[in-house]
Amino acid sequence: MKKNKFTKLMTTISILLLVALASTGCSSQNEHPAEPANAKAPAPATEPAKEAAPASEPSNEGGTANYKDGIYEGLSPNGFGGDVKVEVEVSAGKIAQVTVTQNNETEGVGSLAVDQLPDAIVKAQSTKVDSVTGASYASTAIKEAVEDALTKAK
Repeated sequence: MKKNKFTKLMTTISILLLVALASTGCSSQNEHPAEPANAKAPAPATEPAKEAAPASEPSNEGGTANYKDGIYEGLSPNGFGGDVKVEVEVSAGKIAQVTVTQNNETEGVGSLAVDQLPDAIVKAQSTKVDSVTGASYASTAIKEAVEDALTKAK
């Protein structure tokens, strides 16, 4: 009878250890949540003052090129769910609006990039913006599609 109690005790301890180890292995690697997408980036180091562009030419500040006004379509085949198509509106030589017109990204994951990146690209006047955490494929595909559209606007 003592042997039976000992076996039950060892089995119980083994199960508890297994559960403890399994739950530890499933914990998040990132103990600190990412900053919100609308959080401001740290200020860049001070650079020498740049000479202002002549009034007749648009500034190329922040990666903005002198694009031809119009609406341009771009495509990237590298979305998590396949093709990502965008429409980029250029006005006064600048990116005025970015709209994702086709995507098959996962709702709640890749769809976050679809919701957030277009405004970030317009604000930055560049595709050199941070990707959305957890939506790497969708973020990259949107940036590639915008770059494809902007090559047509040059």
